[in-house]
Amino acid sequence: MNVRRFLDLGCGVVLALAAGAAYAGDVAAGKTKYERCVECHGRGEGDAAPNVPSLAGKDSNYIRRVLNTYKRCRPDDWLPPCGGSEERIQPFGWEHRSKDGDSMREIASELSDTDIDDLAAYIATFRKP
Repeated sequence: MNVRRFLDLGCGVVLALAAGAAYAGDVAAGKTKYERCVECHGRGEGDAAPNVPSLAGKDSNYIRRVLNTYKRCRPDDWLPPCGGSEERIQPFGWEHRSKDGDSMREIASELSDTDIDDLAAYIATFRKP
């Protein structure tokens, strides 16, 4: 019976490691891809443009979730963060205007899953100032 538990534990560890590796992005590739983001979000250490969320201190899962949400948005969506009016909305704990959301939807729609993983890995290296 102890052998069975050992094998079950071993299989669980392997599966957990494999699941984590599936989301591992390439930090160097993410840095290159991030150049498109710099104009609004800055270089990372809290130097984002006004009314644009700073990415400093955000973990990779958060970044992946936000980018995938924007990627799924369609022009006729009206629920935040996909659409709405000029009102401020807080879909992920930060505020932005729908104009900024339009930019993010356009950019995210062009990202592959690998791009998102790479960007998330790079952005996760940003530290709060």
